[in-house]
Amino acid sequence: MTKAAVAAALGPALSEKLRAHRDGTFTIKRSYFYRVQAMGRGGSPEKLAEMVKKQIPNAEIIYAVDKFLPWPKDSRFEVKFRVKT
Repeated sequence: MTKAAVAAALGPALSEKLRAHRDGTFTIKRSYFYRVQAMGRGGSPEKLAEMVKKQIPNAEIIYAVDKFLPWPKDSRFEVKFRVKT
């Protein structure tokens, strides 16, 4: 599946920070400034992974992580997945 096809399937809200890798996997990132606010709004790496699975049912989630960094603006939820054919 191409990056354009995955972006179209995810929609504009989820495809904002979508990266395609040479090995056929994709990574989606959602940045947050404060963890408490992100979690309070229902945000988590698991929820982001669920949203990917909802939009692309044949997606295989490889990992879903919270990449918390000391400088808040660089913190993000990240989900890596592969689309099974």
